[in-house]
Order: sequence, then structure tokens, then C-alpha cells
Amino acid sequence: RFNPRVTHVIETRMALVHGNIYMFNPNDTRMSNEWLATLPDEDAEAPAGETTACGTALTVGSTASIIANLAVNQYIHHMRGDNPDPCIDVYLEPLMINTRKWNGQEEQAALCIPQNQYARG
Repeated sequence: RFNPRVTHVIETRMALVHGNIYMFNPNDTRMSNEWLATLPDEDAEAPAGETTACGTALTVGSTASIIANLAVNQYIHHMRGDNPDPCIDVYLEPLMINTRKWNGQEEQAALCIPQNQYARG
């Protein structure tokens, strides 16, 4: 925090079927504090079903790929000066992507595809 040579951070988080992308300026106290508030409690237990019997996290390539691509997209838009929404939430079951501002402000954009769209008949 507060390193003038770092103007923005893009952080990704991923679970089995959902993830988040956060972009913030670490030199902006308000943005930094709002990002810090999103960090999970390190003492909390992992959600059931997201760890193996050995305690390691379960992940899938498609979730990682989507999260990584959206993070790169955020960087490209930031560098072009587009001012993208700083928070992206991704859910794979059902497929939903929404963007929002910090501080729980109103959802800006959303894409949701109901699971029955995948059904073949």
C-alpha cells in the first residue's frame, strides 16, 4: 500500500464455480479500505465440498481461464482509460457475470443464462 509507483492492482479470487476480480488504486485510502473489507476471514473454514480429503482446494481449468481472461480485460480497459467497473463477480452455476462499483453500490451490468438453456431435448 501507498507505493507511488503502483497505480493499480488487479486481484483475482477463485473457488470451484465462482470467482471475483477486483481492481483498485492502492494509493487511494477509500479504495484500499473497501478492498481490504472484501478479504475473507483467514480463520473461517472453507465451504463444504471445495476441498479435497487432504485439505487442498478443488479448482477447475474453466473457472481459472474465465477469471484470468476477465482480469486481462480489466487491465486493457484501464490502460485505454475506459474506467471499467472495479468489481466483477463470476458464477458458473448458473452462468452469471455482473459488474459493480465499490462499497456495495448498485450493480452496473449483468449477464445471466438460466441453466435450463443448456438442456437438450
